[in-house]
Amino acid sequence: MEETRRPVVYLCPTTQLVDQVIQEAENLGINAVAYRAREKHPATAAIAGKAIIVCTYDKLFNARSTFGRDDVDLVPHALVLDDAHSGIQEVRDSFTIRIERLEEESLFDDVLGVLLAPCKDYAPGVWLGIERGDSEAVSEVPFWIWAQLVTQLRDTLESHAGDDELRFVWGYLRNNLRWCRCVVSGTAIEIFPDIPAVHLVRQFAEAKHRLFMSATLSDDSALVRELGCDPDAALDPIAPPSDGGVGERMVLAPSLVDPSLDREWVMKWCRKMAKRYRVVVLTPSEKAAREWEEVGATVEMGEEVKATVEALKKGTLSFVAFAQRYDGVDLPDDACRVLVLDGMPVGQGLGDDYDRKVPGRPGGAYRRWIYRVEQGMGRAVRSQADYAVVVLTGPDLVNFLAKRDVVELMGATTRAQLQLSERLTKIALDQGGTLTAAVENMASQCLTRDAGWKSFYDSGVRRKLKSLAGQPEDLQIRLAEAEHQAQYAALTQDSERSAEIIQEVIHRTQQGKAPALKAKKEKPTKSRQAHDQDGVRSSMGSAPAEEQVGWLLQRKANYTYEFNQAEALQIQKTARDKNSYMYAPPNAVVIRRTKPTSASASVVLRWYAGFSNPNGALAELMALKTKLSFDAKPEIFEQGLLDLAVFFGAAGERPEKLYLRGPDNLWEWPEFSWVIEAKNERMKDLPKSDGEQLLAAMEWFKHRDPERAGIPVVAARSTSPRHDAFFPEGTRVLTPEGLGKLLKSIEQFLGALVKQPPLFWKVEDVNKMLEGSRLTANHFEKTYTVPLTKSKGG
Repeated sequence: MEETRRPVVYLCPTTQLVDQVIQEAENLGINAVAYRAREKHPATAAIAGKAIIVCTYDKLFNARSTFGRDDVDLVPHALVLDDAHSGIQEVRDSFTIRIERLEEESLFDDVLGVLLAPCKDYAPGVWLGIERGDSEAVSEVPFWIWAQLVTQLRDTLESHAGDDELRFVWGYLRNNLRWCRCVVSGTAIEIFPDIPAVHLVRQFAEAKHRLFMSATLSDDSALVRELGCDPDAALDPIAPPSDGGVGERMVLAPSLVDPSLDREWVMKWCRKMAKRYRVVVLTPSEKAAREWEEVGATVEMGEEVKATVEALKKGTLSFVAFAQRYDGVDLPDDACRVLVLDGMPVGQGLGDDYDRKVPGRPGGAYRRWIYRVEQGMGRAVRSQADYAVVVLTGPDLVNFLAKRDVVELMGATTRAQLQLSERLTKIALDQGGTLTAAVENMASQCLTRDAGWKSFYDSGVRRKLKSLAGQPEDLQIRLAEAEHQAQYAALTQDSERSAEIIQEVIHRTQQGKAPALKAKKEKPTKSRQAHDQDGVRSSMGSAPAEEQVGWLLQRKANYTYEFNQAEALQIQKTARDKNSYMYAPPNAVVIRRTKPTSASASVVLRWYAGFSNPNGALAELMALKTKLSFDAKPEIFEQGLLDLAVFFGAAGERPEKLYLRGPDNLWEWPEFSWVIEAKNERMKDLPKSDGEQLLAAMEWFKHRDPERAGIPVVAARSTSPRHDAFFPEGTRVLTPEGLGKLLKSIEQFLGALVKQPPLFWKVEDVNKMLEGSRLTANHFEKTYTVPLTKSKGG
């Protein structure tokens, strides 16, 4: 700005961060002015290049931005994207139409009216739930249906173009609707491009200089994929050599020390700690935040965040619970010495939540959730001299962080802190005393500035990180580059080129080569040298997983559908073979799977090895129990039955969801299969339709696996059919009592299993434990189910 006297824009995710940047600029003697919502013109000094413009991402990126208005027409010479990983979500929001059924009933009904008939014909079960308003019934519209409906949908949405839900988005999507995705539930609809068309934002695309800033470098592929960051820059970022700005965090997950130290225990402990230190809780929802009021916390969820933070800094507040505030809240020094993350952050929207459950997405939502957790953990430590105890609680969050693949995707500093926490926990438990005392003593060592703890932290985190260079993932960044280029080609009416780009990247990665798409020789850099120490590994030269190839093939099929529909559906079948979460193509043939051959103990041990902390297995069971309530919605209950199978070594599957036919659930052992229809919503005797569904499910099973034995099972409260209902011979009923007994057996089994790591177990020993807990296949029928009986009126 000083050299060129041309405008410079500094983007922040929230208005609170805008205020912080303005204040920091003033402290540093830098001229900066805010450009706020509803302000029509930036300050004259900013236009003249004499002051930096500071504003939110949505001020620049919305489709009716004042930056692009004729009387402003300001294209920055330089653009700084602060907290860029958070900014990605703000950019995505600017390209997303969100329609809430209760708030925009007319628009919701109009869009659903266009989608319902063809989608219900494709997937009748889930779309029946959507039609009825079930929030747990969620489906994405397959591309071959979406392509046929684009013209009709454009007319429908154009008639609502002035509505608040479309006004600031529609300008970006109206001409590019074909390359949008549509995710629908019974309560909401989201329409969005998988990759935002940022080239349409002239103020972004034509800025001569763009600087992406972020506290995390764990997934720079997202910057390439979503924002078009140059891949060479992403592969060689400017990064600090150590955690100099991170400070000191003691990370504790009490329930991983022992399951009895659960969320309720943490809440009571925080009430006690708030008498001596300032305690802040970050929760994913208002409901969760309100529960902290019972132990004395003040709940903040409105626009008074700034005042609340100031009260914490002054000490007039000492115990606060924030709802959905994982960024924009800085709590330095004494403002927060104990930070609690209570539960998993909620998704940014319907599509985000949907994508988190879909494996194989390059740069996908899985990593975005990791980033949000890391972002929350950083709220309390804002400088090198700062320190805090960070407590992780809630079964869903603890289970998430206990998984080895999640830990490996985190930033190096967070990984080192989690590993240090495990070592510290082991030392504390080896010294004897109660579990409560062990956790309290660990926290006290950090908060009282114990010299031994500080030395322990320096050796376990700071010194270790000095030896680690940042290691961007070459393969993932090149995949992100290919996806971005393919989407751009499609938006410029060259879908054949889009398909070629995706095929080229699949071919090169499967050959074990980094798919560099630019005709440019790349020089090696320190950040690109391979490392195998401390979990920092290079993915250079490694082929993507089959599930990721499936995702890429689905992208190719979508582009191919524009010029060769028959070939596109053939490609889609291949995508489905590689990743069962991809769309089932029309009239797809169900491929007969090889029957399970692995012993149950081997299945359990492979699953158990996926946890970096053994107690993570128990945490996963605790999180799963809520899904397996007979009061849960059918979609949640069916997913719970699927997730439960691995706990006792069975192969789980949801055929009706995967293949659009067959039973709700399958549990399969080498010996036989359970063919399960979930009817947990039934309050009385089982009707005729339930019997017909189980009969049809058994016919599907016999057709798919004619040589395997299948036991028909219905999960229901009642064991009695109505007088006109007919069920398969030998039908068994999994009642609430039977399921409760099964969960208790699993909990006892896991309690014994987690006493030592998976490497120390032998398959035969685990098999004996399964047998002793009555969790082997031969015990299930008589131990946990009862026979179907005739109703008294029959």
